[in-house]
Amino acid sequence: MSELTNKVILITGATSGIGRATALHFSVLGAKFVAASRTPSAGVKLIAELTSEGAQARFIATDITKKEQVRKLVDIEHIAKTVAFLCSPAAQMINGHDIPLDGGQLAKL
Repeated sequence: MSELTNKVILITGATSGIGRATALHFSVLGAKFVAASRTPSAGVKLIAELTSEGAQARFIATDITKKEQVRKLVDIEHIAKTVAFLCSPAAQMINGHDIPLDGGQLAKL
């Protein structure tokens, strides 16, 4: 049993590159996933791969350049209150500013 067993990990950019590699790596450690990406078809494929190996995972289509989609991602099932680890290889700034979230949800992680 690892320290990540049953902990929730939120990964943006989860369907390719570093995000995908992170999901695959941590899935063997018993973590639960909320995978976010702009590409639903790739998200479905990733979740199928993770769950076929026994991981608990959920995909939420999210374009992190859209402030409202980021807010929705964080609000779903009160993710900000349950996430133990945030991996955001897809992180970026919008117009030179970090994406602000009402109530500082991510700051509370």
